[in-house]
Amino acid sequence: MSFSLAGYEERARVRADRLRLPLFVMDLTGTPQPLNGAADELVARGA
Repeated sequence: MSFSLAGYEERARVRADRLRLPLFVMDLTGTPQPLNGAADELVARGA
């Protein structure tokens, strides 16, 4: 799992998708928001 305040470069996002690495960005309230499919699946499972 990886968290970012400013987002990710396109290359990092593509690599994370290939590795099925969940990526999250922090919204203005400090709440992590899923950024890719692996993160969406993680949130859906409640893990």
